[in-house]
Amino acid sequence: MRRSISVICISSLLFLVVLAVFVSVGEDAESFSWKRQLAILMPETVKFKEQVLRNKKRSHSEIFQHFRPANAPLGPEPLAALPEDVQADFNQFNMGPSNLGPFLRYQISPSQISYQAAPFLKFIDGTKGFSNTWSEDLVTVIMLADSNGRDISVPHYPGSNLQIREALHLLSKALLEKDNPMKPQKVLVAGSISPWIEAIVLNSDLKLVDDKVYVTDYNPLEIEDPRIEFILMDNLKSSYFSPDFDIILSFSSIEHDGLGRYGDPINPRGDIAAVAEYHAMLKENGSFILGLPMVCSDEQHGTVVGNAHRIFSLERLSKMTCGFDVVGERIDPLTLRPVNGIRTCVPDWQYQPVFTLKKTKGLDCYMEILP
Repeated sequence: MRRSISVICISSLLFLVVLAVFVSVGEDAESFSWKRQLAILMPETVKFKEQVLRNKKRSHSEIFQHFRPANAPLGPEPLAALPEDVQADFNQFNMGPSNLGPFLRYQISPSQISYQAAPFLKFIDGTKGFSNTWSEDLVTVIMLADSNGRDISVPHYPGSNLQIREALHLLSKALLEKDNPMKPQKVLVAGSISPWIEAIVLNSDLKLVDDKVYVTDYNPLEIEDPRIEFILMDNLKSSYFSPDFDIILSFSSIEHDGLGRYGDPINPRGDIAAVAEYHAMLKENGSFILGLPMVCSDEQHGTVVGNAHRIFSLERLSKMTCGFDVVGERIDPLTLRPVNGIRTCVPDWQYQPVFTLKKTKGLDCYMEILP
């Protein structure tokens, strides 16, 4: 009799336990499912972080979410009206004291394209800029002008075509010394209004993948020339795997990133985030040709001129390019090159030296700098 009662009690207890578990799962099925998924995904998350730090294949969208703070306010907004701690962040790495007072709202000007491009690109207004169609005739005319030794650079930066051409010549020479014949290079131009840099790349000694150069921007371009292929920046960022470019070029673009002048999110370290993104898009030992406003001497501090642009200090440049090694000397504009080792110039937005950088390190230094 006691044995029967014990069996009944144990059976009842087991039934109640099973019933409680069943009810709990029924009431909190979503929570249970979430915990289960988390347990499954956790090793993958750890693995992803390890891959990022080793600079292996990784999801671009997740990397870029780390580089760019979510819900950042969109510009243009007066930087002087931002909280004091945000203003102070703009001055990091010897960039202060900065003058955050000047405020520009877009202000794209007709002089932001080369003279050769003017007949082909219609200027709409200071906000919309230029028409976004690049015809084959436009590209051909600029390439011919470059081949004939004409200055095809933007009037704001006269002679900058020579800087880009010199950087590409030195890079082509190095690639040829490494591999003869040269391996085809996948080249990306980051940020363009007119195809003057693209024309120099197409005219260079580089052997190009599919005989074309790629260009990316946040604003869509309609390109009618088979020698140039456009990729929307958002599409580059959302791709799961790295596009793995061999060479990326950026001239007079990084200094605006994060200031909100052109409607982009306000981010005190947007310039560093942009270079980190290009680093992630490059192959191992890939090359980054970078032109940007710099101070004239290594001791000078940089500055942020409102939401217009930055003039970079050497320390800021070092932090921004922490994943690279500098190859050779900076390439100054022809009229501003050092004489007897002394560089005489006024640090302003028109002094834009070009640096050739080689990707030699992983992403971990950017993970430390960027919040």
